[in-house]
Amino acid sequence: MNSPRLVTHAGLTINLSQANCFRLNNFIDIGKPNTLVVEFKTRYDYIQHPETNEFEKQKYTEQTELEFPDYNTAKAYSDEWIEIWLVLNRKVIASLHATSHIQDRCV
Repeated sequence: MNSPRLVTHAGLTINLSQANCFRLNNFIDIGKPNTLVVEFKTRYDYIQHPETNEFEKQKYTEQTELEFPDYNTAKAYSDEWIEIWLVLNRKVIASLHATSHIQDRCV
């Protein structure tokens, strides 16, 4: 597991070591326009089934959503979060003397 890198910005605290990507969504059909979505790395856990007592692998894919009043504000905060993420990852990579591909878009 990566070392925690907690950052607070725009009223949102995120462990950037677990962030997978940032994206803007426009969920107009459900009344949630201009939403910044932070997707986190998939994590796994083993849970004991109550009837069989066998352990089953459970997959967790989590995300956090932050709504904004308009697209320009959402875009500005999204760009700021991506910049913070990239700068922090560059510092970590430099400190480890390693290279890595930093993903700034969801696949």
